[in-house]
Amino acid sequence: MKFIRLFEHDGSWLRFLRDWQNQCERLNDDFDLYQVSPISVVEDLVRNEPRVDAGVFGLEDDEGFHAICQVNCANLPGYSGRVLRVRMMYFAPSYDVGERNIEAYAEVLVRMFNEVLKLSDEDMRAPHIKFHLRSPADQRFFSELSAELDKLQAFASVEMLGSWLYITKK
Repeated sequence: MKFIRLFEHDGSWLRFLRDWQNQCERLNDDFDLYQVSPISVVEDLVRNEPRVDAGVFGLEDDEGFHAICQVNCANLPGYSGRVLRVRMMYFAPSYDVGERNIEAYAEVLVRMFNEVLKLSDEDMRAPHIKFHLRSPADQRFFSELSAELDKLQAFASVEMLGSWLYITKK
């Protein structure tokens, strides 16, 4: 899977929209109704002038787009250094209707986590990362992941607070 930034000008946004529309059609779902919530929320970031500190990213492979998320990087009160925030994670229609199993869902979560870590080391450098989790299942998954990461001492700190996973890198 590739973690790519979605833009209108390079056609990646349209490729994403077509993929999820095709998934909806295959699953007998109405894309126009499906996309009202998740896509309209992030669409402005894609359609407006690109920003270096914020964007929409998608996980894509030969099968299409598995998930998208909104990412921004900013200086926030209470932090020394920039914070990379991952919000509005949405999974493809094939995950929403249960066509894909829980292992595939977990794989996408892990991949998203790894790609965001790379992003925080490269294009949106930040010593702190915050993931906003979309469901109680995600909270449980990341809670267990954070406990294991904390044991490994891979990061300066890892903790779950409400629907957020907070990570500070060493």
